[in-house]
Amino acid sequence: PFFHPEIIPGGLTPVAQPLDKVINKVFKAYFRDLYDLYILSAPISNTGNPEAPSRQLLATWVVQAWDKIPSELVWKSCT
Repeated sequence: PFFHPEIIPGGLTPVAQPLDKVINKVFKAYFRDLYDLYILSAPISNTGNPEAPSRQLLATWVVQAWDKIPSELVWKSCT
């Protein structure tokens, strides 16, 4: 009774999800840059592949990538 699903018409993603409009693309690019730098010097496993980064390192990258996003861009995505 308290839950009423609503259908959101197509084409409203930029309005309903402002992060998808601007921020996610920029964030992912910054994150990818950090990953690419890691891969260049990552330890190699016994299989010959680079070792996966730790969860702690991934969390650090999330914070670093987010910190690179200018607050003006966040504001712009919501307006």
